[in-house]
Amino acid sequence: LVTRPLQRLRDKLLKMADLDFQDEGGYLARLQRGETSQIRDVAKLQRAFISLKNGTEAFSRFVPETVVRNIVQGDQRATKLNVSRRYVTIMFSKIHDASRLSELLPQPKDFLHVLKRYFSVMTRIVEIYDGVVGEIMTEPPGLLVFWNTPLTVQDHEAKACAAALAQKHAMCMLNQEFAQDGLPQLGIHIGIHTGFVRSGNLGCEKKMKFGCLGDPMNLASRL
Repeated sequence: LVTRPLQRLRDKLLKMADLDFQDEGGYLARLQRGETSQIRDVAKLQRAFISLKNGTEAFSRFVPETVVRNIVQGDQRATKLNVSRRYVTIMFSKIHDASRLSELLPQPKDFLHVLKRYFSVMTRIVEIYDGVVGEIMTEPPGLLVFWNTPLTVQDHEAKACAAALAQKHAMCMLNQEFAQDGLPQLGIHIGIHTGFVRSGNLGCEKKMKFGCLGDPMNLASRL
């Protein structure tokens, strides 16, 4: 009654440290529904774990997963202001003429649907090519993506270019989907540049974010 539930929690904690939230066997779903141990102290641990899991999973949607993983695994630099000189590849991938899109989609649900599909597909593509989404931009809507920071990525220049080509192809497929649903077509602009930047946690002690600073950032945004 005690040992097995604690062992399962330990196994789930070890997986969560690597941001693995898969729920084989439906154990986490049962805990979410309140199906906890009959032993009060074990049930408290189970409920605390679910709260921690939900918070960590939500956190990873707002912050690059690599950064969240480093924080969860106890990397001290991940929670402090710091920068280092890195040779990185930067991509700005933006929706063309986004203001027109707002006019063509006056219904919020349609506007959100189009953006959700765009961001879902493009994010998946850059992750396949080892890119890290540093920011989901809103004006204009788009992605800021880094390669070779915070983790080292071999052949990052080529992978960024391959991701850009894949995004162009995926945009054609998405537009076919949008056309079938009576939604407007989208165009995207992609700028890529490689160079030395200052990369790390920027901001102040109370508020910080992972990012890069330097001329390569400015150039990539203007391409």
